[in-house]
Amino acid sequence: MNQQIAVVNCQVALTFIYPVYTYGFVSLTGVNQVLFVLVLPIIKLIAKNWVSRTLVDYDDLKPQSVIFVVEVFNALYISNTLQSASSWTLTVTIMVVDVVHFWFSMHDILAVLKEVKVLMAKIPQDHPLAKENFLQVAMRILALHTLAARSAPAEADNAVISSIFSKDERALFIKKSTQVLFITEYVILVEYVEVVLPVVYVAYRSVLFYMPNRAFYASMTELTIGQLLSSALNVLAYSSLEFGSLIISAIVLRRTLDISPWRQLGFVLETHTGMVQSMLINLLIYITQISLAHLGADFSFKFSWLHAK
Repeated sequence: MNQQIAVVNCQVALTFIYPVYTYGFVSLTGVNQVLFVLVLPIIKLIAKNWVSRTLVDYDDLKPQSVIFVVEVFNALYISNTLQSASSWTLTVTIMVVDVVHFWFSMHDILAVLKEVKVLMAKIPQDHPLAKENFLQVAMRILALHTLAARSAPAEADNAVISSIFSKDERALFIKKSTQVLFITEYVILVEYVEVVLPVVYVAYRSVLFYMPNRAFYASMTELTIGQLLSSALNVLAYSSLEFGSLIISAIVLRRTLDISPWRQLGFVLETHTGMVQSMLINLLIYITQISLAHLGADFSFKFSWLHAK
């Protein structure tokens, strides 16, 4: 319960932090905007650490919790930032930050995988297990503790595994394998979110542009069709670059780990459908409606409408 409350507190905090950031961003121009966008990764890092430390003992919940609490906010506000950007330099800057983030994630994966490979090196080269990847070996180790493993062929395999790995080594192998899967799942989910959400955001703004209630949104009131197309192009260009990044990330992860990141992505989206859809819808509604005049939100903290006669 305390962990859930802490995650919700992080989400509530972001609902105030990101709009204030957006106001600061649109108040700047040129190089100042480019420099100010570097604050986004700092906000994301703090929020990620907040959620990760809260769920320190729940590795299976970390990826989707971090993604759909922190990364969704970040992706939507990047889209909001890009649609009001004054130059392509901003898009390039955000992509550079994304590449650096991916590099650090791969470094973490390789560091943990190295420990797994040290354990796998104990398997004799002429044994069939030596041809299996770390995940297959981890599944065999887990089978030692399941009722399904009590068949005669399985018991023979289990005896071999028990002779290769000690009890502590088996526990360490499972722990490190889980960490690799956690980081991999996180990386592929981040890339997925950064591709999909900008497209959803552009679709929303495009529909809103032709609705009569656009007059009540500060960012849409005086927007022309030319400005809409220009801002949509900025966001879709970013989404296209992220799609390329998603494909490259999947290829790199596949070749490095010999497992399919697409299956991990599909598994999360299928098994956590309710949580994913509810959080996406709730956050999308909040972020798109926060600028509605009827809500009285003013993150410049001037509240000029209070003083109007």
